[in-house]
Amino acid sequence: MKAKSIIRRIPLVLGALALMVSGLAAVSAYESHVVNVQAHVENALTTPVELIDLGTVFPEEFIIAEVGIQLSPSFLAEEAVTGVTFDVWVHCKDASFNVEWMGDAAYLAGSDPGSTLPGGGAAGTDPSAGTPNTPWFAAGGSATNCPGGATPGNLAKVITGVTVDKSDLPGGSDESSVFLGLDVPVCDFNYNPDTDVKPKPSGYDEPTVVLISGDPRWEDQATDKECDYDIGMDVKCQVTGIARTP
Repeated sequence: MKAKSIIRRIPLVLGALALMVSGLAAVSAYESHVVNVQAHVENALTTPVELIDLGTVFPEEFIIAEVGIQLSPSFLAEEAVTGVTFDVWVHCKDASFNVEWMGDAAYLAGSDPGSTLPGGGAAGTDPSAGTPNTPWFAAGGSATNCPGGATPGNLAKVITGVTVDKSDLPGGSDESSVFLGLDVPVCDFNYNPDTDVKPKPSGYDEPTVVLISGDPRWEDQATDKECDYDIGMDVKCQVTGIARTP
């Protein structure tokens, strides 16, 4: 009887072994491969100057300053990339700086002739070339409602799509530029429309910003007839695209 019982169990044992072996075969069909993924991150652009101090300026002057934008050494050394595209934004200085908004009297121009405003329109000619009446882009806003305040998420875009291409830079140069123009505001008690000459360097033929009572830059200056105030803003460049060798 015992022999018969053992013989009967053999098929069951063999069947179990067959299931185990087939299970192992099924499991071994799923392979695991590890691919190590790494990237070295570098800035594509650098801004060598953190402060542009226009010094003491006077009502109705038009001041031009150049903001250098450099391709980083790592970007220049990388053969697989050919150019960088960036947008230009502005926003108010933090309240701790104790300066009022400059942007309603400020204009920006990208050195790339293909740059455009969000609503279209070509950028002006490089003002350093001496071309008159360059159509620059107004930063906008007002002293009581400037874009963004100290909140980076509320920046105002002024120029879209400035492109710096390695092949366009003069030999040995690593730098392009964004140009800042300031049409210095004037207090209303000093303003004479006959001296507000047009066409303006801004290209918009807009009059100089006239400060009136209620503007935080005007304050109570009518009492001593002195137009004396401090203004400023932050200009930020945001990289939006990297051109690579096909």
